Amino acid sequence: MLRKQPSARLVLSTSQVRIGSTYSATASGFSPREGVRFSWTGPTNGVMDVFPADLSGSVTHGGILERDPPGHYTIIATGLTSRRTASAVLQVLLPSTQPRLSTR
Repeated sequence: MLRKQPSARLVLSTSQVRIGSTYSATASGFSPREGVRFSWTGPTNGVMDVFPADLSGSVTHGGILERDPPGHYTIIATGLTSRRTASAVLQVLLPSTQPRLSTR
């Protein structure tokens, strides 16, 4: 009897992040120990890295420091063996500005 594989899923720790802040991405539904590539598309595109899924097919990429320009991005997790993909949307915001204290 064939078991149905779970659908791939990607969950971000936040839906909005400011430049200079960090977030994490957790992917699940991949094959055990399979390499999972984290990438992004939007105003810029790129690949973060490849991480091995654990025995349950999950992997977390934590402490992602946001440096890309403001805009809407799609974060993508791709299984290198299963070819499963999952995505989530992230909005990058300008860094917060702290009011300067007057020295007068």
